[in-house]
Amino acid sequence: MLEKEVIEIFYKRGLPVGTCDFEDVSFSYEKTEFKKVFVTLIPYWFKPEMPHNISIYAMLPDYHVVVGELLSEIVSELKRLFPENKFEPHVDVSPINEKKAAVLAGLGFIGKNTLLINKEFGSFLFIGDICTDAEIDLNGKIIPNGCGDCLKCKISCPGKALDSGFDCEKCISAITQKKGELTAEQRDLLRRTKSVWGCDICSIVCPYNQNLKSSVYAEKYKENLLYNLTEDMISGLSNGEFKKRFKERAFAWKGVSVLRRNLEAVKYLD
Repeated sequence: MLEKEVIEIFYKRGLPVGTCDFEDVSFSYEKTEFKKVFVTLIPYWFKPEMPHNISIYAMLPDYHVVVGELLSEIVSELKRLFPENKFEPHVDVSPINEKKAAVLAGLGFIGKNTLLINKEFGSFLFIGDICTDAEIDLNGKIIPNGCGDCLKCKISCPGKALDSGFDCEKCISAITQKKGELTAEQRDLLRRTKSVWGCDICSIVCPYNQNLKSSVYAEKYKENLLYNLTEDMISGLSNGEFKKRFKERAFAWKGVSVLRRNLEAVKYLD
């Protein structure tokens, strides 16, 4: 049923693809027209050329926009193959559990760092999904967990967020995104790591992320990288002005107050 043609739509863009049943990954499953989910991975790794205070993914233009446009292109081609069917793309904000969907589609496993790990792309990747009412099966074999006895992510986490499952109150990435006041311990974590947005430590130390090739995504936007967010960049900006100025960045949606608080915590502000 045109499986080869579907795979080619993704592969010609350098993207893997698999499918799973919508009902197996929906957050609140109700009978809908959706039957299947196409799942794909967009790698974004590149090696930063200087010290930075924001996560690698946030140095690049907003993945919600870039990946969203890519999925829209793919949907247009799928509709030409299946004109009677519906295709609905999502990036991050989705009616499904994207990590679970990727596992069921045979695209990776969930590591001890709680991230999806693909043997080719590591964990520096975005997950995109397309929900459809078309009955198309591209299922690959479910990949067994490949972490083994490795504890590098747990040992390296500054907040020890992975010691017993996952504790978001100790995760630097989660701390930089939460609203409201931070505890003294959380402020100290940001101060020690100089983290203003996100954290890559548990991925950087992962064996699956060693010797990764620079991604096509990163190469495309290597002239539009932002390594650091500083006081001068946000001084005097209203929330609306902040979002307008940084509309192409993934952190803009959270608003200026959270970033200003984080900068204060790492002593970029007096």
